[in-house]
Amino acid sequence: MTACNHPHGDMVSGAWLCGKCFRYLPERPVTYRMMQSVWIDSDTGDQAPRARQEPVYCPTSPASDGMTLPMFVAAMAARFIKRSKGTIHSIDATTMAIECLRLAGEEFGTEAMSWDADAAAELADEEISYWDESDAGANA
Repeated sequence: MTACNHPHGDMVSGAWLCGKCFRYLPERPVTYRMMQSVWIDSDTGDQAPRARQEPVYCPTSPASDGMTLPMFVAAMAARFIKRSKGTIHSIDATTMAIECLRLAGEEFGTEAMSWDADAAAELADEEISYWDESDAGANA
């Protein structure tokens, strides 16, 4: 497996989540490019070329269905909470949703998968179905 260059993502639960590998990053990825500009001396009016660094931030994750990455994760987490009848805390539900996305192996926003609220519920329901098969989700 190749390393992820974190091409896009979004803020989820207060941290930057990569939309490709679904890993939390300490901050939004940024690269810098050199931009040429002209510096003008205010006293003499002389012009001199100067270079400056300009930050280029990683874009937010797009989805053709109108859902953003935080909205999709929140929809999955809400489904986990609803199906567990409130026994799962929202932090745990969000963590489970991100892990499901990581295991699905699809980059957020690709055409290979639907990214609407129904797809979020379906993905969460599929994960919950595995709990039902193992003694109703017991940790025994």
